[in-house]
Amino acid sequence: MAATFQELLSLGGRFHQLGDLARAEAHYRAAAAQDPARPEPHYMLAGAALARGAVAEARQHAAAALALGGEDPDYLLLAAEAEALGGELRRAADLHARRAAILPADATSCTAAGRLLLMAGDGDGAADAFRRALVRAPSSAEAWSGLGNALAETAPSAAADALGRALRFAPWDGGVLRMQGLALLKAHRTREAETALTRAVVADPGHPWAYQLLGRVQLSLGRRRLGLALLARALIIDPAMLDAWLPMHAGLIHERQADKAARVLRHALALAPDFRPAWIALAGCQQDRGLYDDAMVCYDRAERLASGIGIALRRALALPVIPTDRSQIASVREDMASRLDALAATGARLPDPLDAEVQGAFYLAYHACDDRPLQERIARFYLSACPALGFEAPHCARWTPSAGRRIRIGVISQHFYHHTIGLLNLGLVQHLDRRRFEVVVITPPVPPDQVRTAFTSAADRIVEIPHDLFLAQRRIAALELDILYYADVGMAALTYFLAYARLAPLQTLTWGHPDTTGIPNLDHFLSCGAMEPPDAEAHYSEKLARLPGTTLFYPKPRPPEPMKPRAAFGLPEEATLYVCPQSLFKIHPDFDDLLIALLRRDPRALVVLVNTQDRMVAELLMRRISTTAGKDLRPRFQILGRMPSVDFLNVMGLGDVMLDPLHYSGGNTSLEALSLGTPIVTWPGAFMRGRHTHGFYRLMGYEDLVARDVADYLEIALRLGTDPAARKAARAAILARVDRLFEDAASIRAIEDFLEAALAARGTGG
Repeated sequence: MAATFQELLSLGGRFHQLGDLARAEAHYRAAAAQDPARPEPHYMLAGAALARGAVAEARQHAAAALALGGEDPDYLLLAAEAEALGGELRRAADLHARRAAILPADATSCTAAGRLLLMAGDGDGAADAFRRALVRAPSSAEAWSGLGNALAETAPSAAADALGRALRFAPWDGGVLRMQGLALLKAHRTREAETALTRAVVADPGHPWAYQLLGRVQLSLGRRRLGLALLARALIIDPAMLDAWLPMHAGLIHERQADKAARVLRHALALAPDFRPAWIALAGCQQDRGLYDDAMVCYDRAERLASGIGIALRRALALPVIPTDRSQIASVREDMASRLDALAATGARLPDPLDAEVQGAFYLAYHACDDRPLQERIARFYLSACPALGFEAPHCARWTPSAGRRIRIGVISQHFYHHTIGLLNLGLVQHLDRRRFEVVVITPPVPPDQVRTAFTSAADRIVEIPHDLFLAQRRIAALELDILYYADVGMAALTYFLAYARLAPLQTLTWGHPDTTGIPNLDHFLSCGAMEPPDAEAHYSEKLARLPGTTLFYPKPRPPEPMKPRAAFGLPEEATLYVCPQSLFKIHPDFDDLLIALLRRDPRALVVLVNTQDRMVAELLMRRISTTAGKDLRPRFQILGRMPSVDFLNVMGLGDVMLDPLHYSGGNTSLEALSLGTPIVTWPGAFMRGRHTHGFYRLMGYEDLVARDVADYLEIALRLGTDPAARKAARAAILARVDRLFEDAASIRAIEDFLEAALAARGTGG
């Protein structure tokens, strides 16, 4: 007697349970043959086919079951599984959506549809599916987590919030904590990211991603050593994690360990020779180390992998840290102009310059040339390639002077910590008249130290901005400032690009980086009038404001107590110390000739330099000087490394003579040296950046050490170096007058008066 339809299905099911798929499928086929209109055999055949990995067969049988049996939830579920395994993610998601429509209380198919759409790259569709799941199951950690994933790229802050909801129901899920930390990092909610990722490390201490992400967070907060240690931990767990090698390089660069940073990048490239971001990073690293030709080779390699405007622009703006000679300076400047023109002619577009890791041309200022034409060329290119740079804060268009309200001034820099810019501008923030001004300090997260703490205490308000150009624009715009005062423009990418926007009715900068910017939306360059040459107005794209006094409120430095002897720094007692404690890139080839002549004429002379960059920078400088001299002059130089501030002061105090570099003068260092009475020889160059020390001497009413020309500079230096009586007299004269430079309250009043008048002129269209 032949088996009935139900008996065939039942026998097939038993063989299926026993794992005998061949006999199971034989019975299912027999049932299908007996009653071709019934869907059940096809449903069972689909399940059996999936069990043995025959996805194409499973899809056919699942489709047949649906065609014969209608919108049955079980049939839809199996068909969705088969389509997903077959790579038809959207079709599978649609089947789950159909199932959800007939099971209004069930969230599993909505969640499954969301997962599939996410895998298919449809973030918006996935987010909608997860939201439908949450209507049905508000406590579903899986649905909240899925929503966070779906929003991660387009709305990272909302993604972080959704993942936070998931963590209410699964508080120690390491995967969700890592995802939330990454979303918070993308949303620039850095301190919240730190909390989430610290929990992620605790929840899953063996997972490298948590360490990698937390390391990046610590680097962004200025805790570089901790950040590097966390990245190292990630790489111990997974040495092939390229996403950890790149931030490790960045942290080492900030720690001024460029040689280690280069080794890190080469290790990453040994793992992945075609890893283009590492070639680009290595180019920048080698450029910072002074290895200009090596940097160009790295850019070539990156461009062969994939060309793009970012690399072309980085190459165009690349300059040697230590030029080989005057002719190289002329050559690279001409090359920059021609490359910029060629890029502009292509109509190239740059959606986000900060994201492309490009910026201005910092080393232009050290070439002893008029930088205005090139800076304006650079600015025109950026505004053409990225019109969004020219954003205007909404309040600027409707701004009018407001009687009876304090002027709201934003003072902005990335360097408001123990940095030259921080030291030079702290007094301004502390002493601006609060009856006239409300002072908002604007800065990204910076390393915590005493100077940063002093800024926090002095400001009416501290506003931290993210390293996200367009988000930072909006956050500053929301402050509705009357004045935006840039302490420096050109030393850091974020503030350089922010300066292109109109974020306040009046925008000014001062001489933290003493060079014009070429940027149209910067209105005035506030300068120390005593430092400016007669024709200075032509050097600036901004309107030059020649202010009286130092333009600083700078406390007189305390001398080291006790002073360390020369031996503490490896300096010989018998030598005449000619100290030049400036960044080595300030030493122009023209200054080489003067140093060589000085060493030839004073056999006891030892030139003391300080190198805070890679050792290769010092090596390149020594090679250049020795080549010019025709002999190895390294024994006549002592190059000290980075040292604490008190030791830096100490070294300047030990110097017999301090040499101001030609063309680019000391600023903060000159104030520190003069406070100790150290005589500085200077020659006022053609541009303000070569006249800082001259300006200080003018304000002191003492110009005996200001040379008429380079020959006179050499004679003054030798007289001070070889004649103790002349040296003693110079020290006495400096100490008798130097207090005029410090705590210059009149300078702050002059800045206040200028800003108030300039703002009023804005209100009347002036």
